[in-house]
Amino acid sequence: MEQTLSKIEKVIDGFDFESVQQHMAEKNWKWYKNGKNDVPTVDDIKSTARYLLEKAYFDSSETSRVSTGGLVAVKFTWGLELYFAINWSFAS
Repeated sequence: MEQTLSKIEKVIDGFDFESVQQHMAEKNWKWYKNGKNDVPTVDDIKSTARYLLEKAYFDSSETSRVSTGGLVAVKFTWGLELYFAINWSFAS
């Protein structure tokens, strides 16, 4: 378990949460939390990232991808990755 937490913390430590939060604030990107919609704090983003990384890591599949709110955690056979995805979609 300690090795797992170490792998997750390494990913967390290498991620630029401040830039993600700044982008979310600039775009007024809100998450629903505690009964209201607000732009998430850095701590909100970090705790969600940790949750996603744990969920991906402990998935019984050899590889796994979980996401929410723009954050994506991926488990590959060689390790874990976390990224922030922006997908623009236009209706015709």
